[in-house]
Amino acid sequence: SLRATPPAATRESLRQEWVKFHLPDQNLVYLEALLGIERDASSSSVADRQRIEVTQGIADAMREYLTAVALASPVVLIFDDLHWADEATLEFLRFVARRMHALPVLLVATSRDNENQGRPILSRAFGGLSSSSVPRLALGPLSAAAVAPLSAQAGMRPGGLFRLSATATPS
Repeated sequence: SLRATPPAATRESLRQEWVKFHLPDQNLVYLEALLGIERDASSSSVADRQRIEVTQGIADAMREYLTAVALASPVVLIFDDLHWADEATLEFLRFVARRMHALPVLLVATSRDNENQGRPILSRAFGGLSSSSVPRLALGPLSAAAVAPLSAQAGMRPGGLFRLSATATPS
């Protein structure tokens, strides 16, 4: 079973990281709001600001935090199932891809090609970046034999899970 960390504990861990990297306090409220762990005071502080100011504050906070973490140790960011992504997620992905190219950050993004017809998600997300910095690796679907051990772990029938995974579409 998954165990949730209480917002206060998550907020305190984030604050300790923020202090460790000597990041500006005024931007921490944006990251707290983004993660849904804000205190009442920081929530009202963010709510009173204009949308563009909040968007810029979140972008600044994420840039500062990811830069500090990446300079301390290489970072891997994984965005899975982008065929289900909303515009805010794609905008964040574009932001990270544009701003983190000079840092030791590996960005891995996955999407089903067959789900992107009429909605070229990865092209939009990585638009403007050189193709040499964004290698593409096309993978086929899992075979029935590859799905069998996964279905056994989940207590499902292999054939049913294979058919389900082959026909799943984003909502």
